[in-house]
Amino acid sequence: VTDMVVTDSYGVWVGQGTSLQQSTNGGWTWKGPASVTGISAVNSIAYDVDTKAILVGGTAGEVFYSTDGKFPGPAVGGASGIGAGATNVKVAFGPDFSTNDKIFAADAAGIVDGVFYFTVSTSTSWSSALTTTLTGGVTDMVAAPDGTFYVVDTNAGAGLQRTLDITRK
Repeated sequence: VTDMVVTDSYGVWVGQGTSLQQSTNGGWTWKGPASVTGISAVNSIAYDVDTKAILVGGTAGEVFYSTDGKFPGPAVGGASGIGAGATNVKVAFGPDFSTNDKIFAADAAGIVDGVFYFTVSTSTSWSSALTTTLTGGVTDMVAAPDGTFYVVDTNAGAGLQRTLDITRK
């Protein structure tokens, strides 16, 4: 298992290889695997509680989005994902995703520098989301309930970046 996300007190999605599995009863039984068509391998998973949408970041820069737990492809923003050479993509839903459709992705290795956003309903490619430069890749990122967006830099001592306005740059 490369990543997992909890959906409620009994629900969980886990990613392994090129597929996801889901449990709705605390892990007693599992549905799946649900194949993520076109993904190199699952690196990270995010879940939006309000819309029940799922994001999957791949190991070759790609990002997949689903509202029904099925991933027929293609990748969000095209096959090159967040940028040529990106690996081990971390994904997150933006603050207020249910009203603004913004998703975020970043390269864990730092080959493609930065955090990128994509508006699911209108974008055709990924755009830079931060005005600052990371010193490495991204270990994790998350939107807090109050709208604050946190990004953890992989380089030792680089720490945590916090922004109150990630969606407007």
